Amino acid sequence: MKYRCVRFKEPPGRCEGDQAIIMISVRRNILFWLFGLLLIGSAAARAQSPSNQELLARLFITPVLNVLSDSLTPASRLVIAPPAPAGDSLNVWLQQILTDSCLSRNYLVYSTPDSTDGGARMIAMETPRARIRYMPGGRKWLLWGRGRKKRMVESHFHLTITDGQHQVLYSKPISGNYQDVIPASAVAAVEKDPFRFTKGTKSGSKFIKRWLEPVLITAATTTVFYMFYSLRSDK
Repeated sequence: MKYRCVRFKEPPGRCEGDQAIIMISVRRNILFWLFGLLLIGSAAARAQSPSNQELLARLFITPVLNVLSDSLTPASRLVIAPPAPAGDSLNVWLQQILTDSCLSRNYLVYSTPDSTDGGARMIAMETPRARIRYMPGGRKWLLWGRGRKKRMVESHFHLTITDGQHQVLYSKPISGNYQDVIPASAVAAVEKDPFRFTKGTKSGSKFIKRWLEPVLITAATTTVFYMFYSLRSDK
């Protein structure tokens, strides 16, 4: 006995309609997951961006600790030089951060040289300067996005170490820099600290300043001259 396979036919247009519904559903799911990944990536980028204060602490304090670790034992006695009388918040902040960092490494830190009977070493961070800048760091991914910013952090100071007899043991200028790219929406978060020196300055695009602005100025000047001579010729 022979068997014959009978194939049932779908009503005309039904298969096409089902396929269209399936494709729409797949597209919606893809867009949903892409949007979710973008949100997760943006949140992760903001969470991973160190604050400006953290970067300045790293650039200023780490070199000093490296110098101390190469020449001192953990039980050494130190005095952190106080800020100059006209010192701003950066000087005061550096003294506090350096004191906390030295204590965490088991150095004996004193408030004044008189407390050590002349046996401590004086650590002075002189003429500190900090600079933070933002520049365009990339295009927008979405119409409602705000793009990215290239962050540049620079530090400079002069480190001096003297002993109890005021002999200079170490004297050297130290500079540091750090660069990264952060979401433009994360600028407010990395500047959240109340200190003025943690606020950066924004720079425009080099393309706009070097090429676009001269073109616009030239075009405007040409237009003014054209209108001036056109009015004279009409008279």
